[in-house]
Amino acid sequence: MLQQAYGNSKATLGRIQAGSRFVIDTKWSPFSWTESSIPWATSERIIRSAEESINKLAVDQVDIFYLHRPDPMTPISETLAAGSYNPLNRHKETALLLTLRRLRISFYAYGTSAGGFLGKTAAQAREMADNDTYVSATCRPYLRNANFLEILAQWNTIAETEGVSPAELTYRWVAYHSALRSDHGDAFIIGASSPEQLDETLSGIEKGPLSNNACAYIQEIWEKAKGV
Repeated sequence: MLQQAYGNSKATLGRIQAGSRFVIDTKWSPFSWTESSIPWATSERIIRSAEESINKLAVDQVDIFYLHRPDPMTPISETLAAGSYNPLNRHKETALLLTLRRLRISFYAYGTSAGGFLGKTAAQAREMADNDTYVSATCRPYLRNANFLEILAQWNTIAETEGVSPAELTYRWVAYHSALRSDHGDAFIIGASSPEQLDETLSGIEKGPLSNNACAYIQEIWEKAKGV
């Protein structure tokens, strides 16, 4: 999935004709969050952004065109967007997903690694918290909460016992053991900062389901996390 913040990535993918080999999504967001004083998600700007993206990508269409967030300055009658969902944030299972099932609407999850939090060791997370290192908005609430830092240490132990990295544990749980269902059209968005990281993530997912013991421990993690 692409957006304006990713520099020349769209034009680069267009030059190598990535659309002939991959399914491409893109997203419209304001160029600056200081644009909040003017409407940025009007139909005119959204359509113009979509057309520019398609031209740069050298494709006839993209699979999904996301709106980054609702624009309070622009009236909208309905907004369907991806929602954060991961082993530490499963609240959507009890209400939202049930409603979407009834309405036959698919769910696309983002933040499946909690903004990278679940891919770190407890020591890395504590160091980042102590140094006030910049992190994503998705990761920040976990990093600044001592309870979640303790939970992360337990997450690391589960990964070590399973013989996988903390990040692989996350993605395999989401892929095979979460409430997401491919037969309902559900999917999840993978984040990667390099081709090597993407290959590593996809290779991990291809290994298949986790052990029953790992799943049981992850359920215990959720019982603790939902009370934080």
